[in-house]
Amino acid sequence: MELAIKALNLDATDFLNKPVKREELEKALLLSADRIKFARSRQKDICLTLEDELAVINISGNLTSKSEGLLLDVFDEALSTAKGNFLLIFQEKSSINGAAMDSLFKLVEKARTRGCGIHIAGLSENFRSVLDSMGITQMASVYETEQEARKSL
Repeated sequence: MELAIKALNLDATDFLNKPVKREELEKALLLSADRIKFARSRQKDICLTLEDELAVINISGNLTSKSEGLLLDVFDEALSTAKGNFLLIFQEKSSINGAAMDSLFKLVEKARTRGCGIHIAGLSENFRSVLDSMGITQMASVYETEQEARKSL
């Protein structure tokens, strides 16, 4: 059991006991293929574009705990480029659940501690009130539109 827990903590998608039965292996492979397909489809939800002194993170899909790895990768890539400012653009139909919100808070905090300016655009009124209650908007400049955010930089 300890080995199974270690494997799952290392992002294993399943754990099979020996001796492996063919139908269990096939089921695990199908499930793994579905998870890979899902993860690849999520990559369109978060897109990083690097500009002069700006890392633009465009969020267009639904962020959940399953998006956490991709969100972390995008922020880490943006931080590694030593850009001075981050612009997070939330598209109209984007959404985020509690687990992803917690990840977003930690990533914004991490970028701020490294001296990056955080700018957020495109939030709905409800979305903004949630970010307000979490303290994210106290660490960032918030704008109605991408154009307003870009003018301020």
